[in-house]
Amino acid sequence: MANIIWIMSRYRSTIYREVRQNWWHDKEVPQADRYWPLTAESLSSDRRACQQKLIGKAALFAAVTNQFRAGQSPK
Repeated sequence: MANIIWIMSRYRSTIYREVRQNWWHDKEVPQADRYWPLTAESLSSDRRACQQKLIGKAALFAAVTNQFRAGQSPK
């Protein structure tokens, strides 16, 4: 693992977080449980799309951030 970290020029915690966030779990086919790069890219783009929904909507963004600061979950 040390060689991969050196080659990729990323901190170890960054690599572990990436693998943990995008690890594929399948209850029906447990043999498929692993890190799949294409699946990870798809999951990442889905998360990015959710974040970008608030861009350009200043009033909605302000309401959501205010609720987060107040300790509430906006629904």
